[in-house]
Amino acid sequence: MPTFLGMDMDAWRTAVKCDWRVLEVAPEELRSDRALMLSVVSQTGTALSLASEELQGDIELALAAVKNDVQALEFVSQELKEDGQFFLEASITNLPVLEKASETHRGDRALIRAAIKTNWNALKYATPELLTDKDLAMLAVRQHWRALLYVSEAVKIRWQSFQFLAPSLSCDSNLAIEAIRQDPKSLELMSEELRGSAQFMLSATKLQKVALSYVSEKLRGDLSFWRTVIRELPEDGWHLAFVQYGPLDLLGADKKTMLEAVKRNVEALSYGSDVVRGDPEVVMEALKRDWKGAKYCSRLEVNSISKAIAQDWRAISSYLDLLEPWRIEGMAKLVKINPQIVRDPRLGKVHEVMTLAVKQNGLLLACGTKELRDDRDLVDAAISQTWRALGFASKRLRNDKALITKALKQDGLALQHASDEIRDNASMVIDAMKRNPAAFRFAGTCLHADNSFWEVLVRTFYDTAWIKWLQHGRGQLSPGFSLPEEGAPLKAKASPVKAKVSAVKAKDSTLRLPPLNPDLRKQATALP
Repeated sequence: MPTFLGMDMDAWRTAVKCDWRVLEVAPEELRSDRALMLSVVSQTGTALSLASEELQGDIELALAAVKNDVQALEFVSQELKEDGQFFLEASITNLPVLEKASETHRGDRALIRAAIKTNWNALKYATPELLTDKDLAMLAVRQHWRALLYVSEAVKIRWQSFQFLAPSLSCDSNLAIEAIRQDPKSLELMSEELRGSAQFMLSATKLQKVALSYVSEKLRGDLSFWRTVIRELPEDGWHLAFVQYGPLDLLGADKKTMLEAVKRNVEALSYGSDVVRGDPEVVMEALKRDWKGAKYCSRLEVNSISKAIAQDWRAISSYLDLLEPWRIEGMAKLVKINPQIVRDPRLGKVHEVMTLAVKQNGLLLACGTKELRDDRDLVDAAISQTWRALGFASKRLRNDKALITKALKQDGLALQHASDEIRDNASMVIDAMKRNPAAFRFAGTCLHADNSFWEVLVRTFYDTAWIKWLQHGRGQLSPGFSLPEEGAPLKAKASPVKAKVSAVKAKDSTLRLPPLNPDLRKQATALP
């Protein structure tokens, strides 16, 4: 103590700033130094106990002290302790100060409401009477669902008994929904009444799908509730019901529920009972939606499978799997709907079915067995539909002149599918070129090198674009053969013999054609 006697006030202030406890021996006037005390209580709130009585009633100083240490509240003036505004401002900086507030302040609705706006935890310091205030509870729960804990578990011990919150608040659906919006675990705190309400649980499920795991036992066995879930949640309601949370034994055996489910996703049918999966109405509804549902059906009929194969031929596989023994009943109707069903190997070997199919799409001849592609009647039917079917005929039938002629009448390019023998036949090649000059490239190699054949081509196609195309050097001629010059006086429809004579006699003609090959003379004179 004596060592302090010679210190001036600045030295005292420095000492106090270093250790606030120096105030206990410092001159009394320092305890009234507002600037000094503000600095001290900002570091150690309980230093407010050494401030002058006047400063203990200074709201700024008191707030600084309480902000640092809630225990400083013990040393603020009585006037401030009774000031609601002071407690509100103090709670903003240090919420637990409300715990030391009087019951009057903790029951002040305006004060608690203002505090909750800043921090939802302020609700736990409210009196039980305020905890039954729906608006205050909602204000807190909207910030965090755990505020519901203060509402549902709040009790007030009075006269050795518990006074619980009003039941109307703990069962309030709007308050509960706000909690669920933040965390579905809040359902654990909710009443059986709420968790047994179909409307409430549906609203909860739309917010949090896992809410379905909290439905009451009674509601869980309510099929109408699950149908509503499936209907109201079209994207995944069926999955929530059949796979995740619903009672599969009940749902899978209920026709009405299954009908609702397959309208959203036919995969739901896979979870049904054998009876439901074979029900005509359920099957029809499923296949009308998606052909893939056929694989989940326990029974299929022609009328129902027709809906599926109209979408995709692959649905026929499920239908054939269920036919024991396999039969062709109703197949004509199915082929008419989608002839592609013959791509299933089991149908590709049936003559009657293949015949029906190729009459609609000749290219489906490719789906037939090797034996059927060698069947003349079947190939003839396919070619009648499209010349391209010739490409799938057997080697034997691709040498059948009658079939080749039928194909060439549609398009000369059919020559590409003919046998080598046919493609070496000058008459067949020229006939093909009359339909399509581009067929020339499929002529046999021997004809490409035969000058006599080239002479016939010139006489036949002299005034066509094909000849002009060659005259401009865009094709490869037979070695030693030259085309007549463009504009030479050779008529396209003149007979080959007369054309030859005219060419020889015409002195001003530049056309010089070699004599006709005896083998081709007959073919050339027979040309129109």
